[in-house]
Amino acid sequence: ETLEEEMRRLAGLPGVSGVRTLGMIGAFETPAARQIRDRLLARRILIRPLGDTVYLMLPLTVTPGLIRSTVRALREAIIDTSKSPES
Repeated sequence: ETLEEEMRRLAGLPGVSGVRTLGMIGAFETPAARQIRDRLLARRILIRPLGDTVYLMLPLTVTPGLIRSTVRALREAIIDTSKSPES
C-alpha cells in the first residue's frame, strides 16, 4: 500500500478536507491541526502543521508497514481530537 492509498482513508473523518499526496508528502486541512500534532508528539510521531494544513513527510526509504502504522496513528489522533472538548 502506498501513502496515497493510506491518506485517502482520512477523507471523510470529522474536520478533515483536502486530503492529498505528492510523492512521500501527505497533507490535509483541519482546524484541529495543533491538537493533532500534540497527540502525535506524545507518540513520538512528527507532523508539520502550518495554519490549518497538516503535512506528513516520510523518508523515501520508509517501509509499507511504517506508512500504515503512521497513518493509522494520524487517523486515531484525528478521531480522538474530534471527540475532545478542547478542539
